[in-house]
Amino acid sequence: MATFALPQKAFVPVQRYLNRVYRPDREYVDGVVERRNLGEFDHADIQQVVLLALLAQGRPHGYRAMQELRVQVAETRFRIPDICLLPAGLRTPIIRQAPLLCVEVLSPRDRIAAMRDRCGDFLRMGVPVVWILDPQRRIAYTLTNEALTEQTSGILQLAEPPITLDVEGIFAALNVTD
Repeated sequence: MATFALPQKAFVPVQRYLNRVYRPDREYVDGVVERRNLGEFDHADIQQVVLLALLAQGRPHGYRAMQELRVQVAETRFRIPDICLLPAGLRTPIIRQAPLLCVEVLSPRDRIAAMRDRCGDFLRMGVPVVWILDPQRRIAYTLTNEALTEQTSGILQLAEPPITLDVEGIFAALNVTD
């Protein structure tokens, strides 16, 4: 009986990853360069709505929202959140300080279990909360070290700075046809 082995992923040193250009950018997890599921229209729509809301609400409090920026979550792990909320003065090529918030928008091929593992890297780094948005199911998840909660309505909220996002309002962007 023949057996088949899965192909081994090639080990890539950190410096090689950091000095190479990937289009689109890729994450790096313990020596393996990983592809990210790229967003489609709904993903991009939700990402834009959230980015603009975080920019508008964060700026007066000294924060800026950035999209698809490399974050070094551990010595040999680099993740690229869809959006992160950072102090306005922080301006480094790679973010090594825990963002105040990371936001992930699920692509059609993403699964919440895999995303939860991925977002665990942000929590271990010190990010206090991660919002995960599922455009297909129109569900928002809040992930902290204590729990994963889901909402189809209501408000996603940060206490400090005071930032809120209306869950139904976020997903209403998917109803726009012009």
